[in-house]
Amino acid sequence: SQAVTPIRSSARIAHPHDLLITQEWHLWQQDCFASDGFASSGRVQPFKQIFRELYVPTAAEQQESGSRRYEGHQVNPKQALALWGQRGWVTAPEEGVRRTFHAEGLIAEVDFVNGFYTPLEIEGLTIAHVSFYRRDDW
Repeated sequence: SQAVTPIRSSARIAHPHDLLITQEWHLWQQDCFASDGFASSGRVQPFKQIFRELYVPTAAEQQESGSRRYEGHQVNPKQALALWGQRGWVTAPEEGVRRTFHAEGLIAEVDFVNGFYTPLEIEGLTIAHVSFYRRDDW
């Protein structure tokens, strides 16, 4: 039986961006596979941080204050809206989906080709653009 070690109140779960900044992310990944394999090593990665995707904005995206990276991708309206809703995004009919990141002072907005309607009115939503605004400028 393993001893339980309490977590200090100042501890937090590392975000993939934290791992990117250290420039040691690949070393964490390598370490997971260094022994006879990840599963057989007995290691547990409850939050999957070292194998999570991280999308870093390109120089062009930073200049545009947005991204066309997902332009043309279709999403299932019912499933996408449920996932966005669970993560604190707000849907605005005929406008899109947006979320305010208060601590960062940022608003992210997803726009769709032909606007945004209810999931019952259309077969799929096609992403047009993802925009980022400073909360004070919106």
